[in-house]
Amino acid sequence: MAKIGEIRKRKALPRKPRAAKSTSAEKKKAAVQPPETESPPGGAADPRPPSAETEEAFETLVFRVAENRYAIRLGEVERVEMPEHVTRVPRTPDYVLGVVTVRGEPVPAVDFRRLFGVEPRPWDLSTRLLVVRIGGRRVGFVVDEARSVRRIRSDEVLPPPEMIHGLAGDYLVGIVRRPEETLLVVNLTQVLALADRGGREAVKQTTPAEGGTDG
Repeated sequence: MAKIGEIRKRKALPRKPRAAKSTSAEKKKAAVQPPETESPPGGAADPRPPSAETEEAFETLVFRVAENRYAIRLGEVERVEMPEHVTRVPRTPDYVLGVVTVRGEPVPAVDFRRLFGVEPRPWDLSTRLLVVRIGGRRVGFVVDEARSVRRIRSDEVLPPPEMIHGLAGDYLVGIVRRPEETLLVVNLTQVLALADRGGREAVKQTTPAEGGTDG
């Protein structure tokens, strides 16, 4: 039988602290907290290469002039509007229709039909004014219709045929042939240079006229 003094010593020994009970709020927090993920060695970024589509494709605005469909880089287009009143400027080429006011700023309006040697026609509800900014210059091109935005892959753009030369060879970047349509990809900087030089007749000789690019 244990002595009374030994029993008292045992009672005096410190007790081990009991683990604190988790509150309901802490349990909920632990339940919704996402598990920690390990960082790549050395804190490196995602090793996956960037999308090839981003590097090899670009967005274009497709518009129609007569029977041909053209594509220009979307980044060059500032606005697409219905053309309104044009103030005629004396002693300018016939393809320079005059000046239109866009958000309080005068902008020269160039008729794509006349510039490319196509018979002019009256404007209708489909006619659009493409306000573009090229090399610090703001110009409005009047086209028959601005259809939509197309994403074009670089490998789709075929070089112009060898018979296309001169001014047309400068402004025509290439041709995109798809089952539903054919697009003429043009360089607006060269188109503007063409307008400055008045090279309409050269364009008339080399731009597809019969049949067009529709379908």
